[in-house]
Amino acid sequence: MTAKLTGVRERYMRWLRTEGLLLATPLAAIAVAQLTMGAQARPELPTGLHTMLLALAVGSVAFGRALKRRPSEAGGEHAPEEAMTLIRTTSRSLLVAAITPSVIGMVLVPMTGSAVDLYITLGLTLLGLIMLFPRYVQWESWYASLTAGGTA
Repeated sequence: MTAKLTGVRERYMRWLRTEGLLLATPLAAIAVAQLTMGAQARPELPTGLHTMLLALAVGSVAFGRALKRRPSEAGGEHAPEEAMTLIRTTSRSLLVAAITPSVIGMVLVPMTGSAVDLYITLGLTLLGLIMLFPRYVQWESWYASLTAGGTA
């Protein structure tokens, strides 16, 4: 492992420790849903709101897939710090796109009281984390493509 990639690994681990706290969001969604399900009768949702919120949850994962190509498409030769900044912000955006369905679930489930909505939004979050969570191997390839082979 070269000295440059060792630096990338250290930065990845630092990013993972700080941004990894966002992974607690789906657990909070479960807690909110458990507290609100089975409570009193709920008023009828406005027409289309339920569908719109579920479409927004699906859209966030789909948007994340397109966003995942951003560092590879940036092209050109970037300074190492500029490349790391782009990689960190892209990784944060991917993580947020992956957990957005659980945040939507925290809004939707108390309004509907439906366990099905909870499972749908948590399933979309799981799918988003599987597809979008930035792994170290991706950081290496992004860094190499942004810095013309990882040499600077």
